[in-house]
This record gives sequence, C-alpha cells and structure tokens, in this order.
Amino acid sequence: SNLITTYYISYWSALNHYGFTEQVSKTVFVATIKRKREMNTLGLKIKFVTIKENKFFGFKKILINNRPVNIAEKEKVIIDCLDLPRNCGGIIEVIKAIDSAKEELNFKKLENYAKRMKNSAILNRLGYILDLLDIKTKLKPSKHYVFLDPLIKKKITYNAKWRIIENIPKKDLLSWREH
Repeated sequence: SNLITTYYISYWSALNHYGFTEQVSKTVFVATIKRKREMNTLGLKIKFVTIKENKFFGFKKILINNRPVNIAEKEKVIIDCLDLPRNCGGIIEVIKAIDSAKEELNFKKLENYAKRMKNSAILNRLGYILDLLDIKTKLKPSKHYVFLDPLIKKKITYNAKWRIIENIPKKDLLSWREH
C-alpha cells in the first residue's frame, strides 16, 4: 500500500489469500490503473497489472500485519482471472478455484461482475466453466468465439453453446479432481 495509491491485490495472490488455490506464487499480483514497473522487495516480486478504469472495482480493505491493504473480493478475483488467466496460472487454475469456492461465492454477483467488465471472453469462459461444473447460470454468450485458455493457441473442438474454442482436452479440465 506504500508503493502505489490506486490498487488492489488480485489474481494468483488473492486466490491464494482466500484459499482457492494450493499453488503459492512468489509474485504478488497488483491490479492498478497506473502503469508501474515490476519490482522486487523483501524477497518478493511485485507485478503491477495495468487494467482499464472500467475494470477497477470489486475490492475491499483488509488488514495484513495490522496494515490496511486493498484486495479483490472473492467474486472479482475469479473475474479478473478469467480476464487475464496468465496472471493466475491458466484456465485450469480458475476452474479449480471456482469449484473449491462454490460454497462461498455469490453467483449473482459473479455474473454481474462478469457483465460489468465489458469483455465477451469473460462471459463465454464463465458460462462454459459454470456449465462444466454443473452450476446453473443465466449468462448468455457473446456472438464471437473465444479461446478457453488464451495462452494456448491451438483448437481442439468448438463449443457452440458458449462460443468457446476448446483448446484444452475436456478430460484435462477436471483431471485434477482425480488426484
């Protein structure tokens, strides 16, 4: 909170804070509307992720070591990760997070936040994942097809219902449940 004024912690760091991932990142991911270079301090890498002002919402103040820190709400961290999956380890990490957090998430708020981001890829990915996890949704997909995981530029199949280019084999999306 001393490094930048307009910020909140999100992505992998917030997923970890809420216990939605067992993966620990040595990087603290900070969403901000101002450009700022990555830095190292106290043995941690701090990565500033510049987002548009219309995406800068859905965070709260918490105390960490008796210091106030802004952190994404549970629903917003999921939406941020669907927007930029590279900052949380990819789409399978987002699927795991939604599955492990399904008792704690407010799905109406999750859907509203997805719409508020004005990014059709988020809506399509969220609808697809909720469907995959058998969670009811009122979301409607956009007109355009989007990659399920934008980090992988290959296509396996198309999902017409959610306009998703499935670029990860479906069996791999839930394979972590078997472990």
